Amino acid sequence: MRYVPRNCIREGSLLARPVYGENGKVLLREGVKMSKTYIKRLAFYGIPGAFIEDTISLDLEIKSAVTEKVKASALRQLTTAFKNANDATSHEKADVNAKALLETAEQIVENIISHKDVMLNLFDIKTYDNYTFFHCLNVAILSIAIGVALDYTQKDMVKLAFSALLHDIGKVFIDSKIINKKGRLNPEEMLKVFCHPKEGYDYVRKHFYSTISSVTARGILDHHERIDGSGYPNHLIGDKISTFGKIIAVADVYDALVSDRPYRQAVFPSEAIEYIMGSCGTFFDIKIVEAFKQKIVPFPVGTSVALSDGTVALVMENFEGYSQRPTVKVFMKNNEWIDPYILNLKEESFNITVVSATVEA
Repeated sequence: MRYVPRNCIREGSLLARPVYGENGKVLLREGVKMSKTYIKRLAFYGIPGAFIEDTISLDLEIKSAVTEKVKASALRQLTTAFKNANDATSHEKADVNAKALLETAEQIVENIISHKDVMLNLFDIKTYDNYTFFHCLNVAILSIAIGVALDYTQKDMVKLAFSALLHDIGKVFIDSKIINKKGRLNPEEMLKVFCHPKEGYDYVRKHFYSTISSVTARGILDHHERIDGSGYPNHLIGDKISTFGKIIAVADVYDALVSDRPYRQAVFPSEAIEYIMGSCGTFFDIKIVEAFKQKIVPFPVGTSVALSDGTVALVMENFEGYSQRPTVKVFMKNNEWIDPYILNLKEESFNITVVSATVEA
């Protein structure tokens, strides 16, 4: 299988993985043959692409660090948690839901620990409507991966995952028109957005009293702080920011950049990584960024890439410490299909490099 942007999906292509819609419900099932109607459905829900089975990627397995069952459970629990926060009459149910969400956090950590050698392949398959829930889930997965690279204990990774899952819960207290606004926010709207980490922190401290730890809550409060003091809500500098806050900050920005939003298109993972590396030492902690780079790759497995010799290839395998030199399957040259062949850029052809991700083919 491979990931194909929506505008490149051909009629008759077979869907290799299910596509989820609102509240984690299946929008299109695995094995469905894509038609004009189904491709239009992806566009209607703001889904930028899907996993497709084709001859190029027939022998390619994209490993997932977290099972679809656990992801679906997390999305359901997040939906309930945000709904309870938004409904004052449901606040008494919040702590019960928090316990279920904590169990899901434990399952996510167990999944990732059992696949700790897998470099993450987080393609964006969020819809506009459920963006927040998918975003929180992805930020949790990314944060745990960073925790693995930092040699965190399983107990600490569960706390980190819980914090990351809930990092944006304060947004339920902001008008959705502001959250989903397509244009630039005005100063008054920005001030309201700046309040969401504190709103979320106050909410979980009050209503998740039997499940939330102080370190978990601080991660929610600090996830928009920046080490140069330019962040919010408290303009903390350097080591005044909690480690969980620093980790979630990197994961949050990365996932936001690679996601389609109503006001802008997603960027390729390689571009998002470049931005984070360029902000290292000003916005983001150097140690955290180095750990992030160990687990997140610029060209995930299943990505079509342009090589420096003019060919187009499919990324087949990535190597920790050699993220720019994957194993690829070359299948196109000068815009013409050729007999595919495997090229290990780590072990051979040192004069050939990956130039960029591409939507070719």
